[in-house]
Order: sequence, then structure tokens, then C-alpha cells
Amino acid sequence: MVKLGRCGAKRGKWFSAGDREQWSYLLPARLGPGRYVLDLQVRDKAGNVDTLLQRTRTRVVFTVS
Repeated sequence: MVKLGRCGAKRGKWFSAGDREQWSYLLPARLGPGRYVLDLQVRDKAGNVDTLLQRTRTRVVFTVS
């Protein structure tokens, strides 16, 4: 068993999911059981960034069993 360390928005890795309002992303591997947090960073075409991490706005918390 591999124990994963904490990541979070400050230690995580940001990547682009496209430039459309609706997007999807296919994970490279199946997630194992546990609690996960998906943080979104929104950047408009002018370069403005929404850095507010707020549950249901730019943060999704979910559990895989």
C-alpha cells in the first residue's frame, strides 16, 4: 500500500482543462478509496484569476468507496 501525502491548492499542480465553460477531464488512472478535493482556478481571457477557494464554487469535495 502506498500512503499519499497531502497536496492541496498550494502544493498541487495546476493544468489547463480548456477555454470553454463546460469541460471534462479523464484521469490517467482509477482513484482508490478515500476523500478527494478538486480545486479549480478560473482565469479569464484578460488574465484575471479567481483565487477564492469556496466549496461548491471552485472546490469540490468527494469520496470514493
